[in-house]
Amino acid sequence: MPVRLLTVTVVVEPDLQRLAALVLDAATALGGNTFEVTSRLNMLLARLREQGPAAGHFLQVTLQWEAERLVVDWGVSSMVLCAVTQVSPKLDLKVLSEQLTAASESASPALLMQRYAEIRRQLEDSRAKAAQEVADLELVLEHKKQDLEVVLRKAETDALTGLLNRRAYEERLDALVPSTGPVSLVFFDLDHFKEINDREGHPAGDVYLRHMADVLSRSIREGEDRAFRIGGDEFAVLVFSDEAVGSRLGHTVLKEMGSVSVGVAERLPGEDVAAWIARADAALYAAKHAGRGRVRLASEDAAAHKVTS
Repeated sequence: MPVRLLTVTVVVEPDLQRLAALVLDAATALGGNTFEVTSRLNMLLARLREQGPAAGHFLQVTLQWEAERLVVDWGVSSMVLCAVTQVSPKLDLKVLSEQLTAASESASPALLMQRYAEIRRQLEDSRAKAAQEVADLELVLEHKKQDLEVVLRKAETDALTGLLNRRAYEERLDALVPSTGPVSLVFFDLDHFKEINDREGHPAGDVYLRHMADVLSRSIREGEDRAFRIGGDEFAVLVFSDEAVGSRLGHTVLKEMGSVSVGVAERLPGEDVAAWIARADAALYAAKHAGRGRVRLASEDAAAHKVTS
């Protein structure tokens, strides 16, 4: 059965020298070959130094008597220092352990100060290393976040015009909360776009669509409103303001594009998204049926309906 003779913590180089002296004392008391132990000690100290003080780590080192051998263990490593086949019957291993432990615990003030300084240095190094690792991790996360944002932007961007696509349009509408303040939906439909494609070809039609997207991008309030291409020649803008602001946007785009039908609807209190879209769509078709190239407000249609009724 193994008998633990000594356990010490190696922090600084003097701890290794004290350990070597205690190991020699134990080997001498056990009747071991001190020449063999000294030879093995040099290898032991080199390994402990490399893994402990030189690497800036603490080592818990145990000296024990096991199967007629003097063995040193630390971490997952161990080394046999010598074999002793005959131990004096007068030797009390418990007393030897107490003596070695007492000797290991008696340290000079200078050594204690050196240990304290080394422990403090290692703690500072560990703190600095941890802070650097956190900073590195935050940088990696920031890069991944940026990469994800790029992927998301691509997923919600219309490839031809660079505007937000229908998927983004539907997600933005679903995310709107009625109580966030006035918001208007403006629909645009390019008049006679099919004739342009048929007469001049699809490349010319693509140029026209990109021109419309450019006009929208320049006309909306940057950082506030959102412009979308929601179909072939259909566009929409979420205007985070009332119907009057949406109407001004419609007239601005109409003035530059020439022939665009526009429908505007401000969301009513408590109105669900489907009903809101239906009113904006109805205003758009009212503009088309009235001769195209004009802006129609959902509130105008509602007022006219009341008069008719």
